[in-house]
Amino acid sequence: MPGGALVPPDAVPLRSLRERLVQTCCYEALGVLAVAPLVSLALGATFSESVLLLVALAGVVAVWGAFFNRTFDRIEARLAQRVSSDRPTHWRLAHAAMLEVSSVVVSCPVILAATDLNLLPALAADFGLSVVYTLYAFVFHRAYDALWPVRA
Repeated sequence: MPGGALVPPDAVPLRSLRERLVQTCCYEALGVLAVAPLVSLALGATFSESVLLLVALAGVVAVWGAFFNRTFDRIEARLAQRVSSDRPTHWRLAHAAMLEVSSVVVSCPVILAATDLNLLPALAADFGLSVVYTLYAFVFHRAYDALWPVRA
């Protein structure tokens, strides 16, 4: 901040719940369409089976992601006194990686239930999805924030 003055955390504008819901829905819908062909190839599943698995994962991870993003925004506002759309690249990378790593906790049980995979292959599939979605999250959120920045 100019002159080193700290801004109270409540003075930093955050995206509204409605904005975060729109963002999350766009993120998940585009992700399913982009990743389903890769899942089909990797698991030997049909495209529709891959879409169903990804939709189930998207539902679980969307709820987690909305909570995680809101919490991350609040922590960032408190620590760095900035809005999410002003997030620098290193924070964006950290945000995307932490979201995907934490999502394994909620997504691996879905993969186990929906496929014939055992734990290690399911974790490998989950890891592969995490790598793909980490890259996707970085690109998506950067583009989203550029198109729709947070307004005071």
